[in-house]
Amino acid sequence: MRQHFFETRKVMSFTALYHLVSKSQAYYSLPNTKVANQVTRRVHKTWLGYKAAYKDWQKHPEKYISEPRIPKYKDKTKGRYMLVFPLETVSKPPLRKGIVKLTPCPIQFSSGLLDVAEVRVVPKSGCYVVEIVYEQEEANVVSGDAVAGVDLGLVNLVTLTTNQSGVAPLLIKGGALKAINTYYNKKKATLKSGIVARSVVGSMHLR
Repeated sequence: MRQHFFETRKVMSFTALYHLVSKSQAYYSLPNTKVANQVTRRVHKTWLGYKAAYKDWQKHPEKYISEPRIPKYKDKTKGRYMLVFPLETVSKPPLRKGIVKLTPCPIQFSSGLLDVAEVRVVPKSGCYVVEIVYEQEEANVVSGDAVAGVDLGLVNLVTLTTNQSGVAPLLIKGGALKAINTYYNKKKATLKSGIVARSVVGSMHLR
């Protein structure tokens, strides 16, 4: 995609990209072709998004902090990309019992959902997060004069007030949660520095 864009200044079509990668070893290294196809679609969509953002930046640069950056390659050894398992890859019998079981790989867990749209495996720092995408009917909006405002922050975790008389404002301090997060980050940094010093690949304390 990058080389094609540098040579032509155009985004390769999805059909051309599919035929380019569909016979490669990397394509068949993924759990199955449905998952591989989802990765290909998202890479293509990323490039379309970049192209649209670049055109808009040329017309309205004041809307952006800087010029949109061209998509980069993932690291050859450490690079990870989100995997999307479409509904076709979710086993139906377990799903009827509220269990999500991915047929291409040994991932199975209880979710309480009887219907899902897709399952995503998202790489994070030191772990992977499994996300379930599902549809839910929009809740009925209750009309009336009662209004409440909620502000989320760090120093004050929750600040809530309302226009109803007799209801006291609510203020929840975020200092304790912030302290826990600070301690976690320091502890993680200490463990990582010890790993680098001992040239150890990983640590059970970080898992």
